[in-house]
Amino acid sequence: MRKGIESVISVIILLFITVALLGVAWTFLKSLLDIYTQDQIQIPESLAYCQYGTIEAYATTTNEILNADRVIIKDLIDSNGVKTAVNLVTANFPLKRGQQAKKIIDYNCGSSCNGTRTLVIGTSTMRVTRPITCS
Repeated sequence: MRKGIESVISVIILLFITVALLGVAWTFLKSLLDIYTQDQIQIPESLAYCQYGTIEAYATTTNEILNADRVIIKDLIDSNGVKTAVNLVTANFPLKRGQQAKKIIDYNCGSSCNGTRTLVIGTSTMRVTRPITCS
């Protein structure tokens, strides 16, 4: 009778150990994945504009920190659907939560700046589109 109880107790202890290890693994993986799945960039409508042949956009983030290498989509799309890759103002990175908006796009389109263009900025997990009218 005693041997039967010991084996049940040992199985219960092994189950507790397994559940505890799964909890530790989940906590570790969740914190690791959050780094790569919660990249958020925000471009307020009033801070994306075209002026004197230059398109500028300012951004903030809800992340603790967002580095320039995490921004993988950086396109301007004109009214005909033609994409133009634009460079980030990398000197203004990293963006940090709670900071004032920083200029991330400074694109000189000169005299060809006319009509509406769509700025598309994105990370691996999200994308922001912002229409910008040049006149």
